Amino acid sequence: MILNSTRKIWGTDVYIGCLRRKDSVIIISNERSNLLQDYAKRWEIETLFGCLKTKGFNLEDTHLTDHERISKLFALLTITFAWGGILMWLAFG
Repeated sequence: MILNSTRKIWGTDVYIGCLRRKDSVIIISNERSNLLQDYAKRWEIETLFGCLKTKGFNLEDTHLTDHERISKLFALLTITFAWGGILMWLAFG
């Protein structure tokens, strides 16, 4: 749900949205366009980064400094993560 009109917070017009699931999430933005969809995309990206960094792949533990090697490893891990998601979806729906 997104409120139809803007609200002023500290002198700035903002849009307020809310997601109600297990826990309610309040989203505040200065742009109305796709407020909830943009938040959902951001959350997917945060989940990916969390899995790549500390919740499984431990990307930071490689201590790589060469940008080309980091880029290749990041691409490989992203494909692996996506493939794992596809397999989970196929197995559990």
